Amino acid sequence: MEQALIFKLQGCEYAINSDTLIKIDRTPELTPVSYAPKSILGLCSTEGQIIPVYDALHLLTQNRIDISSSEVRSLILLFGDKLISLVVEAVIGNIEVQSDAVEYIDNSDDGVIGFMKYEDSVVQIISLDFLINAVSMTKLQKVDKKQRIGKISQENDQKITNTKQYLVFIMEDEKFGIFIDTVREIIVDSKQMISIANSPQEVLGLITLREDVIPILDLRLHFKKQADKSDKNRILIVHSHGALVGLMVDSIEDIVEICDTQLEEFSVKYRDEKVSAIAKQDKDLTTILSSNHLKNLTSQVQAYTQNEENFDLVDVGQRDYENYDEVVIFKLEEEEFAMDIDDILEIVRYEGFTDIPVAKEYILGMINLRGEVIPVVSLMTKLGLKEHSFEEGNILISMVNGSKTGFFVESVSDIVNIPLNTIKENNDKENIFSHTILLEGGARMILKMAIENLFLEKELKVEVEETV
Repeated sequence: MEQALIFKLQGCEYAINSDTLIKIDRTPELTPVSYAPKSILGLCSTEGQIIPVYDALHLLTQNRIDISSSEVRSLILLFGDKLISLVVEAVIGNIEVQSDAVEYIDNSDDGVIGFMKYEDSVVQIISLDFLINAVSMTKLQKVDKKQRIGKISQENDQKITNTKQYLVFIMEDEKFGIFIDTVREIIVDSKQMISIANSPQEVLGLITLREDVIPILDLRLHFKKQADKSDKNRILIVHSHGALVGLMVDSIEDIVEICDTQLEEFSVKYRDEKVSAIAKQDKDLTTILSSNHLKNLTSQVQAYTQNEENFDLVDVGQRDYENYDEVVIFKLEEEEFAMDIDDILEIVRYEGFTDIPVAKEYILGMINLRGEVIPVVSLMTKLGLKEHSFEEGNILISMVNGSKTGFFVESVSDIVNIPLNTIKENNDKENIFSHTILLEGGARMILKMAIENLFLEKELKVEVEETV
């Protein structure tokens, strides 16, 4: 597999071979099929053909995708000599696969044939051949009582050896596991964390993640472990009984499947409310977190955000807004520039462009970001700076004149709050550089850009098809 398409299902990331991908569409109009397996959502018309539409989540977990979500996408794939549609919750992107980053499983009985590391995540590689071939149209036939009893007995045997997926992470060289369905997201350590007064040392503070205010707990301190800060530290965004909480850990290890026969529960004498069992796999031991303790822990941490004596979220937000301006600092030809954080929707790593014929010289091409095609602009070309190579860099995704646009930069230095008394406004309201930021006593000068002054609306409209 030279290229992989990565998509998301219930907080987990999966990948398939991109060689089979024809295009990415929004949710198709479905025609239901009577007596079809639950994994088949129905039929749709595409490329002049009537093709089956499969629910990727049901193929893997028996749960159903909410097709009303705006992020849901249909992957049109070539399966053998026929087309099929695979519906996924969100498309992450198409990447080049390094062979040393992939680990395959010799024997797979659930369609997951391997794992690979991508940025901060462990991605599960799935076999469409295995999953699709396992689905067949329901056949109505007479079943006698003996056959039915045998089937029930077989189903009960399968329940006895239930297998679940766990996210394994590291705290002070010890492996811990948490049920994967409770993990919503994995993020890097946030530098924009608001502290909570009168809270325990293990409660680090609050972060804002897509309009959710989430309390962060240092799980290492909670387990009496050494809390060493490094670039491998990660925050697990966990959903427990209707609430979100972030758990800081040393690093992410892997996603593993653990059979209940591999779990050894503690005796009453040695039981710890924080953990439910020890998983034994070959020579590895993994401590499994207790779901009941996670529920209680989430409630306790959430309580600190609701106690007015400890914290007033409104007052802190107003104080930061009045005295600081939050900006993204990036580099162009080793010079520092900035944009308002409110102008940046997200920051993605450069993975390559698709050329756009007859485009402006500063439009580098387009990228497919989770099924959405976005033009990418070179700020260096637009500003008349030296031409650059595209070996590495970042793309700032912004909204310009109602359309999403990417800005290619060499690197993103930081996301920081700048004191307003160090920012000077430009008198020319139409200047590309609206403000000048003076730091370190004026020795460090950063030009802040006004996105609305960069381009005309007609120059950014690029008509392309949503294909990969």
